[in-house]
Amino acid sequence: MAQPPSRSKCKLLWLVLIPAISFLLLGTIGCEWLNTLFPGETRAPEKFPDTDIVFVTNDSVGFVNADGSNAAYVPLTVKAYGNASDFWRPVITGDNRTLFVKVMDSYDYVFDRHYLAVWHAGELPVLCTQWGYQQMPLLASDQAHIFINTEQGMALYELDSCGTDNAPMKVYENVFGIPSPNLQYLVYVNDQSASASDDRFIVIHNLANGEERTVGIGDYPAWSRDGQWLAYTGKDGIYIVNVAEGAEPQRVVLYPNPFEEGFPTYYEAAYWRIPPEVSWSPDGKWLVYNRWIGTDYYTGVDPLYNSIYKLNIETGEETKIIDGGMYPFWRWPAQP
Repeated sequence: MAQPPSRSKCKLLWLVLIPAISFLLLGTIGCEWLNTLFPGETRAPEKFPDTDIVFVTNDSVGFVNADGSNAAYVPLTVKAYGNASDFWRPVITGDNRTLFVKVMDSYDYVFDRHYLAVWHAGELPVLCTQWGYQQMPLLASDQAHIFINTEQGMALYELDSCGTDNAPMKVYENVFGIPSPNLQYLVYVNDQSASASDDRFIVIHNLANGEERTVGIGDYPAWSRDGQWLAYTGKDGIYIVNVAEGAEPQRVVLYPNPFEEGFPTYYEAAYWRIPPEVSWSPDGKWLVYNRWIGTDYYTGVDPLYNSIYKLNIETGEETKIIDGGMYPFWRWPAQP
């Protein structure tokens, strides 16, 4: 008859098993922690969802039509210096093949390193570090090139130049800002480093004759597709101005600073202050932007506490498209 193992042998067995089990558990937890801290980059789908609007949500790029239909979410992880990066301001080409985002290393706020990154369909994201700091992606009207602001002026690059040493196709010497799609005008903010108590001014530069006009106080200007209208975030909301007619700006959306009444809407000097930034529909009849819907100031930066709205320019009707998103961009078709 078999004898049961002695107590000393059982004790020895437990002395071996306990460290082994602990090691396995710690290894599993450690791997999960490392994957959270340093997640792998995500490959773009072979085909992006074909919708009107793209936007930012938590760890994903959102896709939705202007009527709120066909919402879809595609996870995106971009890495800078080995760390996962926050990403803002998605811009997608009309052929639905190339997505640009602005990224900032989420573990390196001290150095404030902001770059563009490109996500081609079916590929991993590529950082455009050779272009240095960029405020936002500026697609050319042909959707095959992108404008980059350099020390010499605006430079026009092919989309595939991101992450390479390719030379620009053209450089507009001593011209800085955001060009209109028809390349008749350029808009810039004359003092982006102004303090909270100083105003920033929207200035339009005529590229043909060099004339300039200050149209209003604000930031984050955006051109309509025909280059005739400009929208921007003003002190107390969103404004539009007919540049072609030289008209005065008019407020179309009332949106006071939801966090501090003493500061203008466009003022962003803390991570929780996220001003609404507008994008035009291709036909120039609608604006799209995000509104904060939270109750605590620290949720301003969280897409879950923001909703995306559209505004009919002619009627002034404001309609919510979807909850849980920021930085909406309305896709345009390519122009010849």
